[in-house]
Amino acid sequence: MSQKKKKNSVSQPAVPKKKRWLRGLVIVLVSLTVWGGACYFCYAYGMNQEKNRLAEMLDPDLAEQADSLKWVTAVDEPMTDEQLKERTKLILGDIEFQVKCFGRKTNADGTPFLGDDGKQAHITYESALEQGLFQEPDVADMEVYTTSDPERGWKLRVVETPMGNVTYRSKDESVTRVSRFYTADSEANAPIETATEAVERANAYYNWGLPFSTGYEMSGVTQEEGQWVVTYQRVARLKNLPKLRSQGQTVQVVISAEDGEMISADCLDLMLIQVGSDQKPISQEEAVKAAEESLKEGGISGAVFQAAEYAIVEPNFIFTPKEGGYSYDPETHLTRAVWSVVFIHEDETPGSYEVYIDAYTGQPLGGLIHEE
Repeated sequence: MSQKKKKNSVSQPAVPKKKRWLRGLVIVLVSLTVWGGACYFCYAYGMNQEKNRLAEMLDPDLAEQADSLKWVTAVDEPMTDEQLKERTKLILGDIEFQVKCFGRKTNADGTPFLGDDGKQAHITYESALEQGLFQEPDVADMEVYTTSDPERGWKLRVVETPMGNVTYRSKDESVTRVSRFYTADSEANAPIETATEAVERANAYYNWGLPFSTGYEMSGVTQEEGQWVVTYQRVARLKNLPKLRSQGQTVQVVISAEDGEMISADCLDLMLIQVGSDQKPISQEEAVKAAEESLKEGGISGAVFQAAEYAIVEPNFIFTPKEGGYSYDPETHLTRAVWSVVFIHEDETPGSYEVYIDAYTGQPLGGLIHEE
């Protein structure tokens, strides 16, 4: 009788726990490496696209096509005239409240204005309006028209009202100017005799009534022909550079010395392109050398280095040679951090050259010619 032989089952040796843990770790590390590589590829691709976009924006040859520079984000759907009027009503209303009720803590009849806690406080916008201490402009009396900025060629939309005008930059609808029709009829007003008083009053208008950009600091105050002019300059804090004030980007608030009423206010705000701000700034010696080369390429000689300092300016590439010869390029409407390098003439023609050299990359960006 034959007997079937049993198959001997071959038992697999158990994998030690330590090896299983190492195998799992390897799988996790490989997965993370693949995922990290994919993320880096996406990041590098995105940075390359951004680098190419900036290169196109900052190409001097494109300076003749301001729209292609995308100097500011354009609005998708411009405001209608009615929407612009409603916004103007709020802006002039805020200004009128500041003018007519500056520091006011009393009602129209002279009694103290009480806050929610029952203590005397500054009168509110709503209460002052209800009591007739100031007026908002009537939308029905407003007119909207289009004009342009002769210096930069921007299209502007102006809303004209019986109380004053508000000017908007068409492309992004930011406010560039607010002007009031002087009234001199506020009980809260008093003569502004010192620069400190002028700054205090201008700050109140800027902080609570004017729809201008922040990031500007008071830089000067002057008195001229019965008016105080308080100037604020845009401030930028960039990597490895001292705090910089823009030479061209300013807010100016003009008030009456007679009683402190605001007469007008202007604002210029531009996009700051921080090219190369992830690297160390070039030295003054490197900037001077680059500036000398820029003048040489522009066909200018006989100028001696005078001084150099950091600044924020609008590039204009005026020393960059062009096929048509030496000429000014239109404004780019962008700003850059630069070394501003000044040279003095040595020949018979008095004056000086100011050359802009990018503070990080050393790229020549133009400059100014000062004639004396």
